[in-house]
Amino acid sequence: MLGGLVLVPAALGMPLLPMDQTALMSLMGHAIYGLVTTLALHGLTRREA
Repeated sequence: MLGGLVLVPAALGMPLLPMDQTALMSLMGHAIYGLVTTLALHGLTRREA
């Protein structure tokens, strides 16, 4: 995610964090995936005391 939004544009001399529709949808997809993965892992590893 960081490579596509920061590193590649910086290497090509383009503006950093170009927030067009595609980049925004990609960022949202990564955020949702991370949230779902975190919740699933938390649910699987939660132990009752």
